Amino acid sequence: MEDIIIPEGTKVKNVERDKISFVEKAYASISGGFKVTLEHLFGKKVTLRYPEERKELPKNYRGRHYLDIEKCVACEFCAAACPVDIIFIVGEPHPEKVRHPRVFNIDILKCIFCGYCVEACPTGALQMTDVYEVFSPQRFILTIDELSKIPEFKEFKE
Repeated sequence: MEDIIIPEGTKVKNVERDKISFVEKAYASISGGFKVTLEHLFGKKVTLRYPEERKELPKNYRGRHYLDIEKCVACEFCAAACPVDIIFIVGEPHPEKVRHPRVFNIDILKCIFCGYCVEACPTGALQMTDVYEVFSPQRFILTIDELSKIPEFKEFKE
């Protein structure tokens, strides 16, 4: 401890660690691995038959976006809050309110579902639902028409 500079008034306690041999470390590693393997081998199996059975989601799950077009004032706070810059908004004047979105696109393929856009929305127009089937195989950009429909689970057939 001669090399270490210790401020005055600091209490120092020197703790010696027990030396563990290589054999003890190897035994602990192997026995731990067998324990995990046996837990998975004899534990409860969980299998979902996907389209028929759906996964139970937590109450705060962040899935597909929904835009309440009547509440939206095209303030672009959601686009500014998005860390991956996937929201594109073009506003226009509206006779009943200050502004109205003419174009509102979300590139769902790049979305990280962080929820910052929902938190930034001052009117509560943008929401995230519990629908986890977020896009179709043909389209990856959700437009204002698709965002303003309440999302539901769909059965995709090939």
